Amino acid sequence: MKRFIIFIFAAVLAVGFSAFTNPHKKETTYYYKDHTDQWQDISSLLVGCDPGEVTPCTEFLDGANRQIYVSKDPLVELKYGH
Repeated sequence: MKRFIIFIFAAVLAVGFSAFTNPHKKETTYYYKDHTDQWQDISSLLVGCDPGEVTPCTEFLDGANRQIYVSKDPLVELKYGH
């Protein structure tokens, strides 16, 4: 009986927590400057960093590490990490 109650409690918790998690990352557009210093679009699904943290986000694009920006304003960079 005790195992049955624990199982029911665990199932309720699992359903409750899964209701509030998003299984899909929302796609947005980020930007980077290519080797000719022109702005290029990149999907957030291709970027391995999350916004809002401390370290500037860079990705290996066009044969070099490129800094990722959330807008075409170079003062607004995408940051990640601790």
